Amino acid sequence: MMISAEGYKSMHESDSIDELIAERKQLVGELEQLEKIVRKNDKNDDSWNESPGPDVRYQMTLTYLIQICELLWARFSSEMSWDK
Repeated sequence: MMISAEGYKSMHESDSIDELIAERKQLVGELEQLEKIVRKNDKNDDSWNESPGPDVRYQMTLTYLIQICELLWARFSSEMSWDK
């Protein structure tokens, strides 16, 4: 089941920087797997029998990655001092 981008972002708003980085890595791994499925476009792959299909999961995972990157950007901007 997919959730909205806003719902996904709200689930991670209180995550630490380390948790956000771990989530980003996990999303990138998912994207790499989905890219293999979607790009080969083999409709006989069992992934195409799932709902939502890998093409939709790919698009949503990209959207989730955007949300995590926005949270990371905000967290780094507010918590990290680049002057040190």
